[in-house]
Amino acid sequence: MINVAGITELNEVKAEGDSFSFGASVTLSTMIDTMKQAINDRKKGLPALSKLQMMVQHLEKVAHPSVRNVASWIGNLTIAKDC
Repeated sequence: MINVAGITELNEVKAEGDSFSFGASVTLSTMIDTMKQAINDRKKGLPALSKLQMMVQHLEKVAHPSVRNVASWIGNLTIAKDC
């Protein structure tokens, strides 16, 4: 078994301009909090802001908050089912 806990980049969060970069181990809760902070920091009414708000609304529907606190976004992506 390989322990990846020491790879700090997996938990890294970067926000630059209108772009975000989330490491594979970042939790859903951290993603939501980061995006909410970006929304609060920016002027309201920007087109990109409404898309960000939609993303937050969607992520808040994924799992129970206690699960979002430990579940990584990439884990949810890898178990997504074909629709």
